[in-house]
Amino acid sequence: MKKFALSQETADRLLNDDINVLDVLDDAAAVKEGEDVYLQELFDSIAADYGFRPDDDRENIAEIMLDEIAADFG
Repeated sequence: MKKFALSQETADRLLNDDINVLDVLDDAAAVKEGEDVYLQELFDSIAADYGFRPDDDRENIAEIMLDEIAADFG
């Protein structure tokens, strides 16, 4: 199974609000190949871990995603 990752460049763009994480989940054109998979897996993991409903709690999930990205790349 291939492991996907996020580049420092994309992490910086997400953390600086140059691109919106929810927009990337809807349209992967703003990130490098495979980064969309990483972000979707992170989204799904957070939804499951916190008991969020992906359709209803997208904003909350995105906020936690950015916190985790900041902790890893900030």
